[in-house]
Parts: sequence; C-alpha cells; structure tokens
Amino acid sequence: MPESRTLGRRLLRGYYLLAVFEVITVGGALYLAHRMTSMFDESLAANRAWQQRVRAYAAIDESLADVRPPLDELFVSEDLPAERRRFDSALATFDRLTATARQEALQGIDGEARALIQNDFTEIERAEKVMVQEAGRVFEAFTPEHTDRAARMLGLAEQYLLALRKATVRLQDDAIASSVRTLEAQEEAAEALRGSETVVGISIVVMVIAATLYGRRISIRVQAADDERDSHLMAIRENERVLRQTEERLQLAGRATNDALWDWELGPDVVWWNDAFATLFARSGEFPSLETLNALIHPDDRERVERSLRQFLSSPSDVWTAEYRVRRADGAYAWVLDRGYAIREEDGAARRMVSSMMDITERKEAERMKSDFVSFVSHQLRTPLSGMSWMLELAADSEGLPEVAREYIADARASAARLATLVNDLLDIARLESGRLVAAPESLSLPALTTAVVAELHPLASEKALDVDVVRDAGMHSVSADPQLMRQVVTNLLSNAVKYTPHGGKISVGLVQHDSTVTWSVTDTGVGVPKDAQSRLFEKFYRAGNAIAMETEGTGLGLHLVRLIVEQAGGRVWCESEEGQGATFAFTLPAIAIEKEVT
Repeated sequence: MPESRTLGRRLLRGYYLLAVFEVITVGGALYLAHRMTSMFDESLAANRAWQQRVRAYAAIDESLADVRPPLDELFVSEDLPAERRRFDSALATFDRLTATARQEALQGIDGEARALIQNDFTEIERAEKVMVQEAGRVFEAFTPEHTDRAARMLGLAEQYLLALRKATVRLQDDAIASSVRTLEAQEEAAEALRGSETVVGISIVVMVIAATLYGRRISIRVQAADDERDSHLMAIRENERVLRQTEERLQLAGRATNDALWDWELGPDVVWWNDAFATLFARSGEFPSLETLNALIHPDDRERVERSLRQFLSSPSDVWTAEYRVRRADGAYAWVLDRGYAIREEDGAARRMVSSMMDITERKEAERMKSDFVSFVSHQLRTPLSGMSWMLELAADSEGLPEVAREYIADARASAARLATLVNDLLDIARLESGRLVAAPESLSLPALTTAVVAELHPLASEKALDVDVVRDAGMHSVSADPQLMRQVVTNLLSNAVKYTPHGGKISVGLVQHDSTVTWSVTDTGVGVPKDAQSRLFEKFYRAGNAIAMETEGTGLGLHLVRLIVEQAGGRVWCESEEGQGATFAFTLPAIAIEKEVT
C-alpha cells in the first residue's frame, strides 16, 4: 500500500509538471502574438514619426533658398537696407524651423540615430554662424564704388552658405538612413518572433507526444527508484549498526584505559574528554573546554607547553609529545606524558588533534632517583678518569716503549676519552633533568655558531668526501640560548649526519626565519630512520636498529641531550625520515625581536 501511494504521488507530480509546461507554452504563444501586434503598431508609429522628421528637414532646406537672393541682389538693388531686412527675415525663418525640428527630433529618438542627428544640427549651427559673419561683412563693405571688394566677400559668404546647405542635406540623409535602419531592425525582430512562433508550435507537438509516453516511462523509473531506495535503507541501517558498535567500543575503550583522553577540533574550538580525564582532574559534569585544559597545567610549565603546541601545529609533523605537570583532583600535581596526533587538511593545516595523557609521576620519581645516582657515580668517576688519562698521557710520552705497547696505550687513551665523554654527557643529562644545570642564555647567532661547528667537523667530512652546504635566510634574528649548550646541540646533530652518511653523500644545513621562531635543520643522504623508531629517537640510551646494525659507535645519549637542551631553551626538536632515503633533524627556538637585539 505505501509503495502504490508513492507511485501515485510521483505520477501525479509528473502530470502536474506537464500541465505547467503546457500552460507556459500556450502563454508564451499568446505573448508572442501580442508582442507581434505591438511591434507592428510601433513600426507604423515610428515610420510616421520619421516621415514627419524628413519633411521638417526638407522645410529647413527649402528655407535656405530665401537666404541667398538678398545677397545676390545687392548689386542691382538701390535699397540696401531693404535687402538687409529681407536677409535677416529669411535667416530668422531658417533658425525658427531648425530650432523646432531639433527639439522635436531629439525628444523622440535615442542611440546611434540620436548621435547622428545631434552631430548634424551642431554642424548646421557652426556653418550658419560662419556664413552670417561673412554675409555681414558683405553688407558692411558694399558701396557702388567698391563692388569688386563686395563681390569677393560675397563669394566667401556663398561658400559657407553652400556648406550650410550640405549640412542640411546630410541631416536629411541621416534621417532617412536612421528610418531605414529602424525598419530593418523591426523586420528582423518580426522574423525572430515568427521563428519563435514556429518553435512554440513544435514545442506543443513535442509536449503532447511526451505526455503520451511519460506515463509508461515514469512507472518504470519509479519502480527502479523504489528498489534503489530499499537498498539504500538497508545500507543505512547496516551503517547505523556498525556506527553504534564502533561508538560502544570507543566508549568501552575510554572507560577501560587509565589514560586521560582528549579530542580537540581546532576550527570550532570544541574539546571532548573521556571519563578517566573527568575523574583524574575532578571535572565530572563540567563542559569540556580548552581553557579548562590550560588551567590544569602547572604555571611553571604552561608557557613551555603552549609554545611547543603552537610550533607543532604550524609544522608539518603528525605526532606531538610533551612531559609536564597537571593538577589532579586532590590538588597535587602529577607528571604526565601527553602524546597527540594531528589530523591535517590537504594544505597541511591542522584540523583536529587527538591526544592521551599517561601518568608518569612514578617514572619521573624513579628517573630523578636514577639521575641523582648517575650524577653521584659520574661525579665520582671523573677524578679517577682524569688520573687515568693523565697516567696514559705520561706513558705515551715515555721513551723506549715498544711499538706494540704504544698501540695499546693509544687504544686505552681513546677508550678513556670515550668514557670521559659518556660521563660528561651523563652529568649534563642528570643536571638538566634535575634542574641543577642553570643555563646562561644570551643573544646568539645560530648561523655563526653553525659555520664554526661545520669548520670543526670539516676534516671528518673530507675523509668521507661529503658535500656540506649551509643555506640561511637573509636578515635572520638571533636567539636567546646558552652558547655552550647550543654548541653541543649543533655538534651532536652534525656529527650524527656525518657518521650515518655514506662516502660521497651530501649534507645540507638550513636556517629559516619565521615570524617569531628560527628553525635549524640538517638533512643527509644517509641510511634514514625507520618509522617505528622515530618516536623514541630522543629517549635516553635508545638507538635505532639500523644504526646498531651498522656497528657505528654511540651511547644513545646524544639525541636525548639535544632534546633536553632545546626544550630548556623554549624550543622543540623532531625528526622526519624515510628509511634508506636519508633523514632530517630539526629544532626551533624563539627569535629575539630586532628592537630587543638593538637595546
């Protein structure tokens, strides 16, 4: 029953459409017939108007015949004033006819015809003015004793009278031409209307045929549409079921995990969080918002986290990580590891960010204890290491040592140097992690520092025939950072590029100035970093599997130290790589404003 009602409604709608089309067609035919009649009426009226104009222009031309005789009869007439009056009277008649014709003509025409008629009347006025001036000179100069001079002047006056006559003739010609063009245009319009009538007639025939065939075709289409609708309804019900299952799984996963999950849509600035977030931070029943998230961050960490997040969103990276303190429901602060993933548009702009907070308070406390222990042990190792290095240096300077002994001593000194570097790195990391290493920031030029480090590493790069190129923006601002610590960062990243780039490869260092940050990057043509290792590269003691397989020396502390130094300076460090296609390591630091640099 519902299907038959639907079919009936659709058929009725189709017939309504045909009826509307028929009404429009018949109405169009009636309108065309009315328009045709109106056009013929307008054509007759226009023809009468143009005939009147042509007669008026002919009258103007005829009136000129009365202007010349008084000038010619000066030489035979004895009454000079009478001829002058006769001339003025004929000229006044010409002016009156001209003014009347001009006023009536310009009120009834427009477009190109109006411009032509207007130009003709302007030319008549100009020729008349000159002719009157010359005729006046003839009247003034004529005397029986000076007929020759008057005759010459009369020739000039007749010349301008002839020009005036040509102007009036051209006025008539232009009027006739405009009338002809009007008739032609109206004839074309009439022809178009007759063609439209033919089209309307054909349309009516087609409409009747279409009405005959429509019933059968619409029934077939309606049946197909009903079948397609049923199929879509089944697909929608299936999708709704799958969507409900997915939503249930998401809710169960959010309840099952101890991590605080949050979801941020950047456009409308809408935030969602799970039950674990609300429980941990006493936000049950509260509407989620970005302001609430920011207010939970420890005041000492808030600026660093916001700056890191801004830099991440403006970069092409997909994954963001940060460690900071967050206020829990009991008022105490917990350390969390926040891992976020950005969903971006085709142009790279971040559209959405999903993240999870893992409570790492116990790990942080263990790391602190471990750092204290490492700091103590490292500090205790520095003294014997210094003594060992000093004794090996003395031994190397001894005379009469066998060559084999010297080689053993050289190996021991190299091992002692590596051990001393490891101890120093451990001490620096422990101090940075515990906050005991106080940086001494100052205005620092990253291009100058980079150039100096590249020069120091030039011998190592030359041994492998590496091409090292440095590209920088002009007018780059300085950064505020500790020069010695930043030297460690640049040295670590450049030495890694040299270490993992094969013989004859290329290393490119880039320095780019953004609005408020400076980005430093090094790109090599080396072995690259596997995708699954990139998120852990900056962890302590971690080394990628392909780096270990190359049997290159390393402790896994260098990149961890780089991250600690860069983050302490208010920046962010990351890696972009495809395994086997090289890697790019980059970091950003806040730039110093020009005004601040000058002061």
